[in-house]
Amino acid sequence: MVTNDKATERYLTEYLPQHGAGYTKVPTGIFIQAVEFNGASNVKVSGYVWQRIPRDLRVKPGVVFPEAGDSYAATEKLVYEHDEGDHKLMGWYFNTEFRQLFDYGSYPLDKQNVWLRMWGMDFQQRVVLTPDFAGYPPWKIRDMTALDSKMVYGEWNPDFTAYSYLNNPYSTNFGFTKPTGISNNTPELYFNLGLKRDPRGPLYGPLIRWLFIALIVFSAMFLITVDEERREIVGFTTFQVMSFAVGMLLVIVFDQNAIREATDAKGVVYLEYFSYALYLMILMVGLNAMLLTAKIRIRALTWGGNLLPKLVYWPGYLGLVLAATLLAFF
Repeated sequence: MVTNDKATERYLTEYLPQHGAGYTKVPTGIFIQAVEFNGASNVKVSGYVWQRIPRDLRVKPGVVFPEAGDSYAATEKLVYEHDEGDHKLMGWYFNTEFRQLFDYGSYPLDKQNVWLRMWGMDFQQRVVLTPDFAGYPPWKIRDMTALDSKMVYGEWNPDFTAYSYLNNPYSTNFGFTKPTGISNNTPELYFNLGLKRDPRGPLYGPLIRWLFIALIVFSAMFLITVDEERREIVGFTTFQVMSFAVGMLLVIVFDQNAIREATDAKGVVYLEYFSYALYLMILMVGLNAMLLTAKIRIRALTWGGNLLPKLVYWPGYLGLVLAATLLAFF
């Protein structure tokens, strides 16, 4: 990450081939007006990008977004062009969709980094893009710079913005025999927008339903008794308990499928651990009922009229949730 011109110069001097000799540095800035997630791996970004092209150098102006659906869309809508003495200022409007890999492991308490990777338009010249820090107020350079203050984030909250560099490996020279601006040794400029998800929407709905199910399952344990006369009065049978458990499981399964569809995650996300813990508790309650109706006298179950399972129910469920939380975040 680079935060000013001095940090940029130090980084490029260290990591560019031959300490940057022979490279043309083109100041490039960006301003984001809208960000919208279209699915788990697609994000649509719109805004403005500009460059200060040195007048004494023959460099093709423009910015390429290699990870966008239309990589060259930014050069198609020239908005302004202005001569400023030793350089020419050019600005373009872009509205394109980027496909990126996001990590939803801690959903719905996750943070995402929406990055805009930028290349220069001129492949033949040894061009490296640099952040145009002069395009932003210096007293706001560490705030949410380059963002529209009226932007609508939906279920997301802004966390940070930053320019950064990254060396990306390539298995091709793009047909050029001489080094160009796009190669294994050339740092590439990124603009990063950090977002934090507002957990209230995706978290409260399933948790309230699952807590209600947990209370119902706990209440059902009071119908499980070792007293045969009382068992006949309440109509307690193993089949009825298992039917009740299946009904509760269906509600949880539907919620879990909705979570999988929202994140398209390859692994297990944090919120799913709550459902897995509830699966296990429902299974244990069903097993408890089967053991009692099978007249298998286990002292731990018959003690106090099946009191022990009632005592360990909530500590067991909350303990599983706590263990899942520690596993996900620590």
